[in-house]
Amino acid sequence: MICYKVFSPFLILMVWALILAVTLYPLHQMLARRMGGRQGLASTVLVLVGFALIVAPTAVLLNSLGDSVQELI
Repeated sequence: MICYKVFSPFLILMVWALILAVTLYPLHQMLARRMGGRQGLASTVLVLVGFALIVAPTAVLLNSLGDSVQELI
């Protein structure tokens, strides 16, 4: 019971982590094979690509928001 109370705020994050891990595993294995079996390098590449996929649209959105606020003022 106490364990559930401790982990309950993180349940959604844990479910998403599980979904992403299962979904990206084949891609990770393919990248690792192409990189000569280097699992760490394949993981680093996946993290950097995922980071870029999150940061780039966010930067564009914030830039657009800044322009809109500037025009409003």
